[in-house]
Amino acid sequence: MDYVEKKAEVCVPTFQTDCEREDVKNGLVIKQQEECYQVTKTICTETEEIVDNEVCAYSFTLVPVETEAKLVDVKWEKSCADDTVCLNPHHAPGGYAAPTHCVEEYRHVCHLSPALYPVIKKVVIKLPKPVETCINKQVLLPRLECDQVHERRCMLAPRTQPGPTIKLDKCSVVVGEPACSDAVLQLPRQGCLQKITKLRTIYEVEEHVSYSG
Repeated sequence: MDYVEKKAEVCVPTFQTDCEREDVKNGLVIKQQEECYQVTKTICTETEEIVDNEVCAYSFTLVPVETEAKLVDVKWEKSCADDTVCLNPHHAPGGYAAPTHCVEEYRHVCHLSPALYPVIKKVVIKLPKPVETCINKQVLLPRLECDQVHERRCMLAPRTQPGPTIKLDKCSVVVGEPACSDAVLQLPRQGCLQKITKLRTIYEVEEHVSYSG
């Protein structure tokens, strides 16, 4: 395989750029801005105070008291009454005849009956009486004192605002006239296979003849 040089005209397209300035908004701009606010907090302080406290206790004692007691006394009282008794008559000797009439007999019967009479006696009884005993004792009491403290705190907070207007080049590309030039091209060349075989056969015949002579 060998190469053959050929001259040819090669043309490439050309491009023309047309640009112009245009104002474009630059979106949003994020900036930090300080914001302040007031914070109120409660601060408490614990203290202790000694206070005298009166503590009282009660005890009971027995106190004699004179009073009257109501009792009863029993006395026997005699009560009498007339009573009628029926006596059977005498029967005849050797006979069983029923009595024909009742013989009444009067009797004076007396009874002793108990009777109650109130009796008032003076007695002495003991009643409980409370006695108060008080002492002073110191007590430790906690005290809380609270105050409100105001504090101003600030922090940086993000804020957005429209960005500035910037100028950009807006370009358009247009295809122009092609640019042509002469160039030498090296193209590969390849021989035919049949011709190569024929030439090889002729060469072999000639070589054989020359060798025989």
